[in-house]
Amino acid sequence: VQAIFLVIVVLEMSGMLILDAEGGIEGANIRTPSDALWWGYVTITTVGYGDFYPVTTAGRITAMFIMFMGVGIIGALASILASLLVGGSSPAEEEA
Repeated sequence: VQAIFLVIVVLEMSGMLILDAEGGIEGANIRTPSDALWWGYVTITTVGYGDFYPVTTAGRITAMFIMFMGVGIIGALASILASLLVGGSSPAEEEA
């Protein structure tokens, strides 16, 4: 649940930041909130289609932030899944 909340927060913040950085800039292709949200989803999942990309320095810094967050969130989810599959020993088993 916390990971889903974190994804939503990161996507909302990055969408606002990228629109602020790229809005009204000549040659920018992220112009609308829907473009920014799509770019955020594609970037946080590390797919990176290349249809939308930042052209300003502030936009590229925002992109780096969302890329690192995406890798971290995917890693956290993978570790949670791995711990569920492997399972841990109960406290009673550890005492024996």
